[in-house]
Amino acid sequence: MTDREALCAMFIRAGILFQVDNGCGWTQRIVVAGDRCFVFKMDGSLCGIRSALDDESFDHGRGT
Repeated sequence: MTDREALCAMFIRAGILFQVDNGCGWTQRIVVAGDRCFVFKMDGSLCGIRSALDDESFDHGRGT
């Protein structure tokens, strides 16, 4: 199971609303309520946590 699949499964189980897309040039990202999104590499592993507009990092620069 990839990081992306595990995170989606946890959100579904917890009843957290989210959207999966490929915004801001990322291969795939999970956008949660508010201004946060989890961005993923091609292999489905977590790359970082960004703002929905991709103008701010919330993981101290990883994934930029």
